[in-house]
Amino acid sequence: MGLDTTHDAFHGAYSAFNNLRRFLLKSIGGSFPPHENKELLDGHWYWWIEGQVGKFSSESHKGLLEFFSHSRNV
Repeated sequence: MGLDTTHDAFHGAYSAFNNLRRFLLKSIGGSFPPHENKELLDGHWYWWIEGQVGKFSSESHKGLLEFFSHSRNV
């Protein structure tokens, strides 16, 4: 089982897609499960910059919200 997107943008396993999301969230200061910080809940992902929660929101970054929430298989 895997994930195939339109326009040949991505074809691969869900785990590879999760690795991509983990990398992208880490690059903006967030965290995608499984978290390095064990105090964070594994059922959730977090986005922030330099520890300041709220830099990104579902209103200001709708595309990122969809990207990080899509069919999670964690």
